[in-house]
Amino acid sequence: MALASRQAIDSPSIPIFGLHTTLAQNLQMGLLFTCVSLARSFLLRRLFEAIRVRGVR
Repeated sequence: MALASRQAIDSPSIPIFGLHTTLAQNLQMGLLFTCVSLARSFLLRRLFEAIRVRGVR
């Protein structure tokens, strides 16, 4: 879902900034950003869970 929405948004908008990417490059960037987003969500969830557990004492 994220890759499809990114493709739909980026295809018309990236050339406005003078950048031209192929479909493969666009999908690779989307996959990279998706992985970073998942990692960030995981780490933040763990951080706030650790804060919550320590604060219960």
